[in-house]
Amino acid sequence: MSIFALFSTLTLKAQVTIGTQEAPVQGALLQLKTIGDAASNGDVNATKGFNFPRVALVKQKQLQPMYSASEAINLSSSVKLAHKGLVVYNLTDDPNENLSVGLNYWDGEQWNSFEQKATQAKFEITDCSAITPNGDYFNNSPLNSSNYLTVPVNVTRPGYYTITAVPNPTNGYYFTASGQFMATGPVTITLPGAGKPINFTPIGNAGDPIVVTLNDVTAPCTPYVFVQDGTHKPYFAMACNSTQVFGVYKKGIAVTAANYITMRINVYDGAQGAAWSAQTDMIDGLQFEGSGVLGAAGPQTITLYAKGIPINTASKNFTITTNSQSTTATCNVTVTPVIAAKKIVEFAYLNGTSYGLASGSVTYGGGAKQFLNDRMNFGDDPNSIVKYEGFATINYYGGLPTATTLSNNFCTGANAYDIIIIDYNETPDASQQQVLTNYVNSGGVLIYMDQNKTANNGAMIGAIFGETVATPINVASNCNYVIKINSGVNDVITNGPFGDVRTSQWGEDFNNTAALTSVPRNAIVYSGVTNAVTGLVPAALNNGKVTMLRHPTKNFFWCGDSGLIDAPATAAQNTDNTTCPFVLGSMVYNGATYPFFPIEKQNYGNATTTLPVCNSIIFGNVMAWALKMAEENGINSGK
Repeated sequence: MSIFALFSTLTLKAQVTIGTQEAPVQGALLQLKTIGDAASNGDVNATKGFNFPRVALVKQKQLQPMYSASEAINLSSSVKLAHKGLVVYNLTDDPNENLSVGLNYWDGEQWNSFEQKATQAKFEITDCSAITPNGDYFNNSPLNSSNYLTVPVNVTRPGYYTITAVPNPTNGYYFTASGQFMATGPVTITLPGAGKPINFTPIGNAGDPIVVTLNDVTAPCTPYVFVQDGTHKPYFAMACNSTQVFGVYKKGIAVTAANYITMRINVYDGAQGAAWSAQTDMIDGLQFEGSGVLGAAGPQTITLYAKGIPINTASKNFTITTNSQSTTATCNVTVTPVIAAKKIVEFAYLNGTSYGLASGSVTYGGGAKQFLNDRMNFGDDPNSIVKYEGFATINYYGGLPTATTLSNNFCTGANAYDIIIIDYNETPDASQQQVLTNYVNSGGVLIYMDQNKTANNGAMIGAIFGETVATPINVASNCNYVIKINSGVNDVITNGPFGDVRTSQWGEDFNNTAALTSVPRNAIVYSGVTNAVTGLVPAALNNGKVTMLRHPTKNFFWCGDSGLIDAPATAAQNTDNTTCPFVLGSMVYNGATYPFFPIEKQNYGNATTTLPVCNSIIFGNVMAWALKMAEENGINSGK
């Protein structure tokens, strides 16, 4: 009967007091009050509280378990809004759903805690070996801003964190950091150091073992901090000319323990036992660093190990700095990653046995083949002139194939070669020209050495430049076989890794050199028809002739004489002053021997006055350029 009376009262009255018969305060719809519990000041009106219903919430954005799972998923917005203000005491602690134990209210879209409790983050160290102590540590010297640990972690649940790192046994110093992770994922935390080391690390020990804790949980990592003897400072001098680079460095390939730099230092008297450290700057994803303990006074070799992944093949000039207290001097060392092996094909007259990469004889210095295959010229040896994996992939194909075969097997898709070389008597016809032009326009490297005085020779060059080029003419006899190089062009071909030829000349052979009668627009011209002996253009020729050029943006080089790489195969050719101008010789450079190094052929030309010619040097620079273009801007460089 009393229950019905209560509901009747609630129906009739807008405001209700439960516990007494008095009216609630003006602003309350429902007031709970116990008879006899009120204090004189009216503030205390009960000795017991209101017990909210205990509910195990399921989803932050669903009204479960008020509705079944299937019903909660399909509730309309109006029904959700109708429950706005619903309050429960939640029993579920689920950080993934952002649900916490305690009073929660429904805001029409989701559950919200009245008091958001601090959630501890979940995270772990991703690489124990990457925990790095920075700065120098001396006993009896307080740590400063240069002393800190870097700790890489992966966060799987955002929240608050505290990381500490303390020596075990304790040694008067520590590292700590705290904060809040706002998102999941990898992050590197810096732990500033504090305190003052008491004991130094004895010689032969790794250092203080450091215990790392993550939110009071011990991590399975033990980095070491080497504390130096404060009475022994690292006093030494670097011998910069003693630096040596070891290992092969390749773009996109992580370095290993085989990649390092060595350098000789001179340890000063009294510095024995002090810790040394040395490092380089980070360049293109690569860096070197090392540390250790100084030995007795005198010379000592230190090692800096590489870390990282080179992102390109550019030479990197590193600066080496150390913690030596005696000098602020630095040293420099250059590291050049190797160019990955390229697919190269040569289309050569008589299957490459003459006027091609297989011409010449080892007896008379060798030819282009010996030059390219010598790893002191192109290789991964520390003294290699051009850092390259090697020319084992050259395909000596013979004559120029049909346009269809050329396209399918050499110039397009997965079969595309990085570099194509065309030699004497292999002038492309119109259909082959189109294939080769498309190849060059796609990034292919074309080295074209054609001395034929035919319309197709000019048309091939014109197709690359996008203009009409007339039939070449023969100019060799007028130039006395010795053609002056354009000294005004300073680039990778006139001044490359195998030498500077800007004040020199090159030699044609057998009185057969093609010249263009006009200069294609924007062409880089390496030689015209200037007689290198007289310094004049022969009277029989007009200005504007071109015998060697390169396209300014496309990977295309042309020479009007395949004799550029014609090497001696007989004793007569070795001494002939009008044939076989490509010569190699043994050279000692920086203490290393280069058995097939490009050198000048002396006394060349058919005039009374003869000159040295530098064909092999030019070709060496051309191949270095071709490899660089194929690597950085080639048809396969983006694959």
